[in-house]
Amino acid sequence: VDPNAPDRGPRRGLFQPAQLKNGGDAEPAPAAVRNLLGYLKDRYKLEVSLKHESLHPGDDAVFRFKFLYLHGRKEISWSEFDAENLKAVLQTGGLLFADAACNGTDAWKRFDASFRDATRKLFPDAPLQVIPADDPLYSAKLNGGQPLSQVRVRREKADGSGPEAELRNYAPLLEGVKIDGRWVIVYSKYDVGCALEGHKSADCLGHDRDSATRIAAAVVLYSLRR
Repeated sequence: VDPNAPDRGPRRGLFQPAQLKNGGDAEPAPAAVRNLLGYLKDRYKLEVSLKHESLHPGDDAVFRFKFLYLHGRKEISWSEFDAENLKAVLQTGGLLFADAACNGTDAWKRFDASFRDATRKLFPDAPLQVIPADDPLYSAKLNGGQPLSQVRVRREKADGSGPEAELRNYAPLLEGVKIDGRWVIVYSKYDVGCALEGHKSADCLGHDRDSATRIAAAVVLYSLRR
């Protein structure tokens, strides 16, 4: 790390996430993190920085952040160095929260497949697994007295032929990679980021805004209190 470089990390005592870039694209869902931070400040009185860094996973600055967010629109294109850098962050206290963006069924499937492949390469001995309903991440204790037990989401039809016709109530479906007793990756294959921005689409595989906000907040709170 260049000792003369400007400080790109969070100020002590403030929660500040970093959003991971994937390739050379502009930052997707730029308002998602800002809206989440505002909610955390208002609902949980969390001391937050209302700005966030957008970084490539190979950037040395990612080591200054303990919460990383990836809103996935395109297939993962990390280099071997990117992957090793990210793995080191996650093994030293970091957490990656990722979701598949509301971007059409075909693009959604491509990102989902590529993310699963990327996590297998990162942690071949710790595959993605469904986070169980009784996990502390969903608990009332973590989530301000109200457990995260129901969300509204439009999921893929059981036969894989496309999105369901409408949003429905379901138990939350998050997957994760667990290392040494803690989740280091939390993944939603149904959109969170576009919903956090307030976007609505009749064919989006994803959550409504309230559900997306509560899911993302739960992951942040888990990352802080584990």
